Parts: sequence; structure tokens; C-alpha cells
Amino acid sequence: GGGAADARPNFAGDWVLEEVEGDCDAFLVDMQQARYVRYMAKMLKYGLGKVALRCAQFGDDLVFTKTMADPRQIGDVTARICVGAGPVELQDEIGKITVQTTRWEGETLYLRCLAEDTKLEVSKRMFVDAAGRFSEEMTSCKGTSIKYHFRRKQC
Repeated sequence: GGGAADARPNFAGDWVLEEVEGDCDAFLVDMQQARYVRYMAKMLKYGLGKVALRCAQFGDDLVFTKTMADPRQIGDVTARICVGAGPVELQDEIGKITVQTTRWEGETLYLRCLAEDTKLEVSKRMFVDAAGRFSEEMTSCKGTSIKYHFRRKQC
């Protein structure tokens, strides 16, 4: 025993965005987001306390249901990611993205993505931080990094 699979973190649960780290506006500029999109994101405080995430996890199979703060997005968005499997399209803060590759590295899930409209690369890391929060780190095509920290929702 003691294989790599034992190290899988548990992302399952209901989460709500409690902290945003880094320069979100610079990240959005790197990713060529329109000025009105950036303005709106700033007005919405990048979704603090509004963006909610539900994750169901079965081994390498993850289903994320996200409630976004973006008024352009009606209803929740669902993304199913099977780690190590082929490309998958999903809706994100920067619009439609294609997740090209996914892999576990220890307790961190790495995703390499491409924004559909701009064809710019963005990479993501998902992990549970020291405080037990689900964290999503996004790094733009130019290396600007931002982190979203979600705390568990109290039922």
C-alpha cells in the first residue's frame, strides 16, 4: 500500500469564497478581458461571499457546481473533470475555457487551460490550504498569480 492515490485531498463539500489574494485586475488585463468586465468584477469584489462552489469527488472524478457573482451568468455552471482524461470545456470567471491537461501532484491538482476567445493560456492549481480551505490558484499567460480561498459552508 501507501501509493500516490492515498495522498488525494478531499475537495468534496459546499464552499463559499471568503478571500481573494493577489492583483485580480492585473490578472484580467493579462487575460485580455474587456474593461467593462474588469470594472464589473471589481464592483462585485471579485465574488467575495457570493461565489459558491459545490464539489462531489469520486477518486479522480470531480464534479464542480459553481454559483458565480457575474450577472451575465444565469444559473449555476457545472464542470466535470476526470483527472488524466482528455480536454473538457467549462465556464469560468474569464469566460469559456478548455481544460487541456489535468494531473495530481501530491495533494495538488494541476490544470492547464486555454481561454476560448483569446487562446491565451492559464494554469490552475487546486488544493486545500493549511487552514482547511479549498483554494484555487490561477496564473495568467504572463505569470500574474491570484488565489481564491473558499471556506466550508456551515449547514
